[in-house]
Amino acid sequence: MHILRIPLLGLLVFITLACSPPPSLQSADRLDGTQDTLFLLERNWRFYNGQFCSGPDCTVPATQDVPLLFPGTDADPRFGTYVFEVHLSEDWLSSDLGIQFFDVGSAYRLLINGKPVGETGHPGPSSIDSTPETRPSYFQFPPAQDLTIAVQWSNFAHPRGGIRGVPRFGAADAVLKDREASILRNLIAMGIILGMGFYHIGLFLTRRSDRASLAFALFCLCWSVRMLFTGEVMIRLLFPNMGYEFQTDLEYISFILAGPLFVVFLGLTFPFRGWRWLAYTELGLGLLSTAIIIPLPVIAYARFLWAFQAVTLISVILAIVIWAIALKNRKPGALASLIGGLIASATAVNDVLFFQRISPIGPLFHYGLLIFILAQSYLLARLFASTYEGVKRLSENLKNTNVALARFVPTEILKVLNRTDITEVRLGDQSQERMTVMFSDIRSFTTLSEQMSPPENFNFLNSYLRRMTPIVNVQGGFVDKYIGDAVMALFPSDPDSALRAAVDMQREIRVYNKHRATKGYEPISIGIGIHTGDIMLGIIGHENRMEGTVISDTVNTASRVERLTRRYGVMIVVSDETVTSLQNKEEFQYRTLGIVRVKGRRNSLRVHHLLNGYTEDVKKLYLDTRDQFNDGVEEALKGNYDAASENFRAVLDVNPMDAAARFYIERMADAGLVASR
Repeated sequence: MHILRIPLLGLLVFITLACSPPPSLQSADRLDGTQDTLFLLERNWRFYNGQFCSGPDCTVPATQDVPLLFPGTDADPRFGTYVFEVHLSEDWLSSDLGIQFFDVGSAYRLLINGKPVGETGHPGPSSIDSTPETRPSYFQFPPAQDLTIAVQWSNFAHPRGGIRGVPRFGAADAVLKDREASILRNLIAMGIILGMGFYHIGLFLTRRSDRASLAFALFCLCWSVRMLFTGEVMIRLLFPNMGYEFQTDLEYISFILAGPLFVVFLGLTFPFRGWRWLAYTELGLGLLSTAIIIPLPVIAYARFLWAFQAVTLISVILAIVIWAIALKNRKPGALASLIGGLIASATAVNDVLFFQRISPIGPLFHYGLLIFILAQSYLLARLFASTYEGVKRLSENLKNTNVALARFVPTEILKVLNRTDITEVRLGDQSQERMTVMFSDIRSFTTLSEQMSPPENFNFLNSYLRRMTPIVNVQGGFVDKYIGDAVMALFPSDPDSALRAAVDMQREIRVYNKHRATKGYEPISIGIGIHTGDIMLGIIGHENRMEGTVISDTVNTASRVERLTRRYGVMIVVSDETVTSLQNKEEFQYRTLGIVRVKGRRNSLRVHHLLNGYTEDVKKLYLDTRDQFNDGVEEALKGNYDAASENFRAVLDVNPMDAAARFYIERMADAGLVASR
């Protein structure tokens, strides 16, 4: 809503600069009032048609109380002299006098008591002898008790000629002060509207879909141009030699295009069925009028001012229609926008009546225009705030969606694939990395599952996985997938992290079993297999259904290693590739289980039994018998089965719980390699 501060500040300055309208001069006999009073010279003018004179030397018959602005017929005078006579009291003789002319179409020369004071353009008796120019002018001259003000005027450039704006007369300081206040009001209003235009162009450039901001910006720019070329004609302060034709063309074009652009803005802001046809047809009429104005001289196209005014009238009607539909559909901001439009329209009508001396208050249109811009700015600010809230909600939803998707597609996979967002993932994305793969599995889960109902199964699995997953994450790994009760995790950093995670998982299982015991549930045990090697991680599937997965012999080997925990009756089995890749080997205690041929793998694999996951007393038993166990494995690998059997039996004498030693003895006995006892 900060964009409302600009027009609000301008409105406050306008109110500060506001002053009461000057009283009109009712009689040409005498001026009464203080030197701070300004008078409108709107009555008691005499007009001498077809003659340039200074008053007393005029010889043609005078027309009394002539209208200052001729209606624009072919019978209108083309040149002549306006004369105004006044008698001043002695109070007015102490300082210079001043007079302000706003617009005399289309050239004039001012004479005071027969002496030339200044001119705008160059009046002449024919189009060849005259030079049209339109701009407000201020003239200062010495006081005299009897004044004859003569305006020698000519018009061959525009259908309507004469004194368009009523001249203001008074003490020089008062007239100059009033003019400066008028220029300041116009500059502030134009600056505010121009600033709003550039501001909304900036909004459009940052959000190209926001065409309403563009339409409103163009409307503001059009109206700013019009303010430059009308009223005080401030453009002449910068370009004093600007041609009459070019100045008038831009004055008309800015006036004609402003209405259709505002209709387009309203249509984009409050869209309904058929609005495009209405708004863009009206804009087409405005552009067509512009195309007519550009090549033709002012004297030609200005005769069709009624047609250009009709375009503006249609714009007003269409704006009212759009406002009515928006109010019916309860569009937010429609009422404020309509109120602003009504206020601007009311002040415009008031100014017309004021300059016709029907309304006693005025001019007010600049105030109404600022209120109008304020209302439209409020509308855009509200729409912007609504859009911002929508984007904020969308961003929050997207954030939540990404968080939810991260539960299905780990963000670590995105990092491996060099993607920052899941929306960037494409089918076929892949990367080859060296990682450690961990598989864990609940022992006898099928038997355990058969004893529970489906809800109990899911509750049990979620309770179990809720404890295991954070352990993997804390050690720098991430879960690639859940396969029923099995967990497949990847550790990109180093194998040590995988071994630490496996040890912590076994410790957590003991804590979990204590909790299960309090609920009357049976304890559970898990087996963990770990292997290190190269993997290919990527995206497979279909454009409508994709999945991140790992394709590698390393994954298959890790899964087979986990199954060895059941064969040997141990908790954690680690491949020799993992052990040789450890960065801190002294941190872990392990013993060799043997060399096995894993299904799906050509070469045999040496595997080890990690001892760190046991309680201290159990681990001590394994450590006390580790040398004998390793000797037994080596003897068995050499084919010295009797020596191997003796070592394994010695291990069982110390540690009867050693399932791996018992496995070797039973296997050799079943094969007839040693005698059974």
